[in-house]
Amino acid sequence: MSSRASTKPNRFGISRKVAALFLLLAAMAGAYQLVVYRAQQQLEGIAEDINSAGRLRYRSQEIRASVLDAVLTQTWSDETTNLINKFADRLSKLEDRGLIIERLASTSSRKFLPVLDQTRAAWIAYRQDVQSLLKTRPTREAAQAQLTRIRQESDQVLSMANEATTFLAERAEAIRHDVWRTLTWLTTINLAILLTVF
Repeated sequence: MSSRASTKPNRFGISRKVAALFLLLAAMAGAYQLVVYRAQQQLEGIAEDINSAGRLRYRSQEIRASVLDAVLTQTWSDETTNLINKFADRLSKLEDRGLIIERLASTSSRKFLPVLDQTRAAWIAYRQDVQSLLKTRPTREAAQAQLTRIRQESDQVLSMANEATTFLAERAEAIRHDVWRTLTWLTTINLAILLTVF
C-alpha cells in the first residue's frame, strides 16, 4: 500500500515534466518557423525591390537611346514619352516600398529614402530636358548641347539607381545575417534545454 502511494506522485510529476518539455519544444519549433517565415517574406520583398531598381537603370538608358535615335533619324514618336511614364511609375512604386523599408529598419540603416530622393531629383532634371527636346524637335546640329546635358543627367540617374540597388543588396545580406544569428541563438537554447532534461 505504502509503495503504491509513493509511486503515484512521481508518475504525476514526470508526466507534468514531459508535458512541459513538449510544450517548450513546440514553442521553440514555432519560433523557428516564425523567424524563417518572416525572413522569407522580407527577402522576397527585397528581391522585388532590387528588380525594380534594376528596371530603373534599364529604363533610364532606354530613354537616352530613344532620344538619340529620334534626333539622329528626325523621327518623332510617343515611344520616349511612354518610356518616361514607365520610369516614373516604377520610381513611385519603389518610393512607396522605401517608406516601408525605412519603418522596419533601425535608425542607423535608414539610408534608402535619401538615395531615392536624390534619384528623384536627378530624374526630374533628366525628364525636363528630355521633354524639352521632344517638344522643340531640334535638328542634329542644334541638339548637340542638349544631348550632352541629357547624357550627363542620364549618367546621374544611372548612378543613383546603382546606389539604390547596392543598398538593397546590402539590406538583404543584413537580413540573412540576422536570421542566421537568431537561429543560432534558438538552437543554443534548444540544446541547453535538452541537456538540462537529460
